[in-house]
Amino acid sequence: MAFTACMYPLLPIVSALIAGQGQHLTRRRGFLLALTYVQGLAVSYTAIGIVAGLTGSLFNVWLQQPAVILGASLLMVVFALGMFDIVSIQLPSSWQTRLAASSNRLSGGHIVTVFGMGVLSALLIGPCVGPPLALALGYIGQTGDAWLGGVALYAMAMGLGLPLIIVGTFGGHVLPKAGMWMKTVKAVFGVVMLAVAIWLATPFLPAIVVMLLWAALALASAVFLKAFDPLPPNASSVLKLGKALGLLLALVATLQLIGVFSGAKSARYPLAALGATAGDSGKPQFRTIGSVAELDAALAAARGQPVLLDFYADWCVSCIEMEETTFRDPAVRQAMSKAVLLKADVTANLPAHQALLQRFGLYGPPGMIFFDRQGKEQQRLIGYSPADEFLPLLQRQQNGG
Repeated sequence: MAFTACMYPLLPIVSALIAGQGQHLTRRRGFLLALTYVQGLAVSYTAIGIVAGLTGSLFNVWLQQPAVILGASLLMVVFALGMFDIVSIQLPSSWQTRLAASSNRLSGGHIVTVFGMGVLSALLIGPCVGPPLALALGYIGQTGDAWLGGVALYAMAMGLGLPLIIVGTFGGHVLPKAGMWMKTVKAVFGVVMLAVAIWLATPFLPAIVVMLLWAALALASAVFLKAFDPLPPNASSVLKLGKALGLLLALVATLQLIGVFSGAKSARYPLAALGATAGDSGKPQFRTIGSVAELDAALAAARGQPVLLDFYADWCVSCIEMEETTFRDPAVRQAMSKAVLLKADVTANLPAHQALLQRFGLYGPPGMIFFDRQGKEQQRLIGYSPADEFLPLLQRQQNGG
């Protein structure tokens, strides 16, 4: 984010602050003032991160709702259009004028003043900051960790302010001038936003639509990287690398289209129907339960065996990711075959489902409860876990550790 066009309006502000020192300015003093300015910027984001962490449970419940997830996916599309300069995403002009006027009334050169202007400037940064910030807040809200929220947003703000610190210390001549490279950075962010939109909407769309969307995104990116255009005789390394990346994306698009026409059921495994990867038969088989009574009965019947209870919902992106990646791992499948597998499908969010979640103090999926051979809870896993992290948990359960 530090190298997008949205940061350039802040450079004159920092320059004005530094200029307030007149001929007495040293590099050390310039560094101190610029760092103070960025600290003001960081305080705003740190506060937002802490609030997101403290209200993590509320964030989790809210973010898990289908309407919210689809709304977030739509927002990612809007943000991407902003990156491509198709739409404009910014504060109303009247708000920007008032904030700018407030900033201009503060004089430069004083630590407290510079810090205050940094806090105000956090509200002036445009669309290049908003979309990544929304993604970061969504992740922090799911973790429910206030320390993580504060530290993560502080670190993001420090990275964002790095060019400002360089300008304050060495002067504006050290940064490259505006040019086409800025549009390239924005375009990359735009593609990332569209990819996030597809990923979020995947649980609610037919597999064929998801594969077509991935194919379209990959193919469009390949076209803009000029994958199908002949290179000039003296092409630079950058052009050659761009074309190579474009050809790889074109290959990805081709694989997704093959999946569409061959009847594949997942964009992750577009060649599954052709026998190139493991199909659905490779996934562990769970017994579905829907209430506390059914869980107690299943635990009683499984006495003497380890039990694994998986909280799942069709709209839970992490749940589907676990099924399509972690549960397909051969070592994980073998370890899971030694336990009784139960699945609490809370897609409908019925009162019985809510009671089942409340029994374990959960606000929603994903969540996995490990029971020992006596039916007592041994450990739990919240959120997505890759195979190399999930396997030791299974082995610890089966070894009684």
